[in-house]
Amino acid sequence: MVKPTGKGGIDYPDFIQATTPHSNPVEITRAELAIRLGWPQVFERTGNVLYYESFGYGLSDWNVSSNIAANKPILASRGLLQSPYCARLTIDGTAAGYSDIAKHVGYPYITSFGFEFSFMPTKEFGELYFGILLYTGEKKYSIWARYSDATFIWSILDDTPAYIPVLTYDVGAWNTLVWHPVKMVVDLPNNRYARLMVDAQDVGLTQYVPKTDIDDTPPYLMMGIETFVVGTRKVNIYVDNVILTINEPI
Repeated sequence: MVKPTGKGGIDYPDFIQATTPHSNPVEITRAELAIRLGWPQVFERTGNVLYYESFGYGLSDWNVSSNIAANKPILASRGLLQSPYCARLTIDGTAAGYSDIAKHVGYPYITSFGFEFSFMPTKEFGELYFGILLYTGEKKYSIWARYSDATFIWSILDDTPAYIPVLTYDVGAWNTLVWHPVKMVVDLPNNRYARLMVDAQDVGLTQYVPKTDIDDTPPYLMMGIETFVVGTRKVNIYVDNVILTINEPI
């Protein structure tokens, strides 16, 4: 059998190996393949992807709150990765202004869930809330987090219920236009949060219990992202690459 030497180039059958013009060996690894395929992630993909949204088809299958007059999320062309689109949470400028988007999906079973997205503020803003509500038919889990750009504090909603500070980290919204990846993981079989990641920060949360209520609503899961005005901070936020994962390793 002829030994494959490889000629390089993505359209040539190089048998997973090739050389560059400088004779440096090249191996088409899974990481390289992921980039070539436009793999929809910023963090490592440790769970199975149940749902992925890059807003390439608009916002039509996302829900906004009932107060449409004050809540005006729109489609914008400032996408993070392969899609040219994203959602913009547009603040209407009033003292109680806010904007949110939500998506309702089914889920196969109770497991460890990961909720990931990326956001980009245009300058200093108020508060950003994000998380999931999960209904089992018997219980309602509120797995929610909050970031204040006024105090730089990241908090999670526990069973007190109260927002408990878990990290102080400034995303630098006043400085540069940067997309910030965020991921929150919850271990529902053990009724515990697991971790919160933002940029290079990674915080363990296993000592915290999510807010849990008795509720007979038929099973479904809601993902939500929302921003609120704080004082004079009335700033729009761009959101992209929303990913829901299951079977996250704990």
